[in-house]
Amino acid sequence: MAAALLWWVPRHDPPTAAPPPDPLSAVAPQISAADVTPPDSTGSAAPTAKATPVSPSPGPTGSTPPERSATPAAVPPSSVPPSASTDPVPRAGRPNPDERNLALRRPVSASSAEAPHFGPSAAVDGDLGSRWSSAFRDPQWIEVDLGALWRIRSVTLHWEHAYAVAYRVETSADGRHWSTGYATRTGTGGTVHLELPGTDARYVRMSGTKRNGQYGYSLLEIEVR
Repeated sequence: MAAALLWWVPRHDPPTAAPPPDPLSAVAPQISAADVTPPDSTGSAAPTAKATPVSPSPGPTGSTPPERSATPAAVPPSSVPPSASTDPVPRAGRPNPDERNLALRRPVSASSAEAPHFGPSAAVDGDLGSRWSSAFRDPQWIEVDLGALWRIRSVTLHWEHAYAVAYRVETSADGRHWSTGYATRTGTGGTVHLELPGTDARYVRMSGTKRNGQYGYSLLEIEVR
């Protein structure tokens, strides 16, 4: 019998080709399980990477310079220093060449009145038969508004029997800042004519601080020329 020779030839499978490399895997960072947070309620997970704040560089002294605002802070009005003077610039009063009575029927006010028919308007009505009479106490005043700034020369007071022993005659250009043109502590009543040459005033006031008796201050008329 013819001998038959059988040769066992091992089977060699053809090599399997490796898959082409992922072009993104070369540059994509590898994220480990520790870098991934557990999924939230929506089922998505977000990396836990956190931004690290950058500290500003220290200044020359080694301390961190404070942040600067692009817009300077406004200065509170209360911190602005006031001007040297808020008073209006003084102006020369109007001349009164005919020396008419500038107080005649002008607006007038007083600290008090003994009764309605003894009101302050009775002291500027041009009638020596009427009078202003104050309350029976000290001090008291009566003030006339001349309506404009005038260059006055004199003030005349016509006192009734109840007159002022101590009083001042004051003038003002604005009704706030007053100057004393005349003052006495030994008044005797009657008609008192006071020279005040070159005084610029819009307001004229008599301020009494002591009466001659138990009654009030009583003026028949005030004249300003």
